[in-house]
Amino acid sequence: MKALLRRELYILKHNLIPFICIWMLLPMAIYLFISIPLSSQISIDVINYINWSSIGNAMYASSVLTYLLSTNLILKYKNKTSFSNLMLAAPQTNSQHLGAIIIWASVIGLVQFLFSIVITQALNSSNLFFLDKIIIMIYGIPIIIFVSNLAIFVCLIVNSKLVHTLVNFILTIFFLFSSGLFLPLDEAPIFLSYSPLYQTLINMQNIIMINSSVIYPSIIVLVFSSILYVVNLVISYKVLRK
Repeated sequence: MKALLRRELYILKHNLIPFICIWMLLPMAIYLFISIPLSSQISIDVINYINWSSIGNAMYASSVLTYLLSTNLILKYKNKTSFSNLMLAAPQTNSQHLGAIIIWASVIGLVQFLFSIVITQALNSSNLFFLDKIIIMIYGIPIIIFVSNLAIFVCLIVNSKLVHTLVNFILTIFFLFSSGLFLPLDEAPIFLSYSPLYQTLINMQNIIMINSSVIYPSIIVLVFSSILYVVNLVISYKVLRK
């Protein structure tokens, strides 16, 4: 696994400027095209909408980057090329390959999360305590890991490019409008209100609203991520090693 991570780190070093541009421009684009337009239509008690949506900005930006990076990495294995043949012939188990993808994509997503929080707080002229930023990031890690596992799962079970695009579009719509990232769900559907992903996001928003949160939803998200990882591992032996 270390060798696989070192390879990705080597690639990052040679593409550092593009990655920095992505880390900076993605939250700015979300702020400009989503947060600002919605701020004139939505009001939040206790806090203004722009500050409230900074959590959604960071979570959406990091999730998008984590999902795309995980998708790109797993497709390199799935597509039958000289690269995939070489990597799968190496003395590495599928758990090491998938683990390296999840770790690397999650680290890049976490860096994006940090960039997004700092940039949106600067744009909002809002001073969030350093400890609060750390707690928010800790709550964001389980969601980022889950998104990476989800991206791998979708890639492994979907073979059609059209279906894959459709699934990604549906997930994008869901995260934008039905997850509570940018639209407050005062009366969320039952299936969503009990979702650990939704509850974790609410916890992150509560930190900047009422300075209060609970940790158990994040633990549940990690449990679901672990289950999905095991499922991905089983599927990967059928898809990648067939």
